[in-house]
Amino acid sequence: MATETIFTPTKIQLRHASIAGVNVYAHVQNIKVYESMCTPYIKADITIVDNAGIIAQISEDTGGLPGKPVTFAFYDGETYYERKEQIVFTVDASPSEENKRVQIYNIGTIGISYVDDRQTMVQKTFKNQQATQAAANVHRTYLPSDRVGLTVISSSLGPIAKDTIGSFPMSNVKPFKAIEDLLKRASYASAANPTVYFRDANQFVMGSLEDVFQQAKGLIQTRVVERATWGANISDMFERAHYGVIAAGVIVDEGDINKARTQLHSKAAAAKQNLNIFDIANNAILLDKPGQLVASLAGVVPNLSSNKLGGLPNIHTLNSLRNEPSQDPVMKRQKEQEFLAAVADATKYLIKIPIRAGLKCTVAKGINAQLLAPGGITTNSRVVGGDMLIADIMHDCYFDKRTAMATSTFRGVLIKDVV
Repeated sequence: MATETIFTPTKIQLRHASIAGVNVYAHVQNIKVYESMCTPYIKADITIVDNAGIIAQISEDTGGLPGKPVTFAFYDGETYYERKEQIVFTVDASPSEENKRVQIYNIGTIGISYVDDRQTMVQKTFKNQQATQAAANVHRTYLPSDRVGLTVISSSLGPIAKDTIGSFPMSNVKPFKAIEDLLKRASYASAANPTVYFRDANQFVMGSLEDVFQQAKGLIQTRVVERATWGANISDMFERAHYGVIAAGVIVDEGDINKARTQLHSKAAAAKQNLNIFDIANNAILLDKPGQLVASLAGVVPNLSSNKLGGLPNIHTLNSLRNEPSQDPVMKRQKEQEFLAAVADATKYLIKIPIRAGLKCTVAKGINAQLLAPGGITTNSRVVGGDMLIADIMHDCYFDKRTAMATSTFRGVLIKDVV
């Protein structure tokens, strides 16, 4: 195996695969694994070529495939990647075009925490706790099946509710929704700090988005490089090939090509939004503040502060009996919107790399990608790219002896455009 991977950087080996405890190793053709900062679970799609009726037999013996446990693992010569906490979510079957007696099954799986979320409801009150602490308690209490740890990379400030009128209640809310609602109330030392909660390859992660970017900036997982030609140097056939870029491109907004890469439209809208806060305890408007233009944009587009040009909606309510208005998270929503706008307008790349480099990466971590500048683009250097945060990554593994067996494709956000 080690000798083969020297010259085949996309080589992959399936180590085991099972559905409902039944070994399906011999029938697996393809596995795609999806990690994302947008979801607190991992998804995986498995393609099975069944010429022995094994999937139909499993379905008959267990009363149907949905909800059944799935495990699999593969190895690239250096990294062993395993998923134990997946369950069958969808099943699609069709006859093979080459042999009608063979069934092709596309089985969609999802992390078992998704099942925990659907099966339970949060009935809990919170008092004198930080928002991140309360959300972590919900996670550990109501999502026990995915047996990995939760890392809180940044703790929020202040209690979630005053103790003068009791506690902050959560009633008849799904765990994921309860965590989302709690984290919306989190505030940090830096005002520009929306909170994220997701599952990476190894654990659950919770904390401020700004701290995620700062952490990725300081810890680069691996480095990949794009070259015009490969093989000019004998070392290209060895270690370098495992960290070469197969394909790369800039992600452009498909909704409106005229404003897709202006680098200003989201920031400008966030910068000039109004901030309207209604106090439900006193039935009165607590703050009606016209949007202010941030200094970095004022010299570029000086007329954007006019209310006639609109902006992002920023209307909130608070209860002054429960939360001190000066510390209430809604007071920081404007800065949060500006930070999210900076992320939305940052340069984003879609990059495909060999599996050897890909399995060393996971979401919310840093990667350095050196890419060739497209033809016709004038730059000070022939190289573009740089340090990026991995927002999403997909591992695509084939086990049918094709030349390019396994690759990883990730969406990277250029860190220097954000922090």
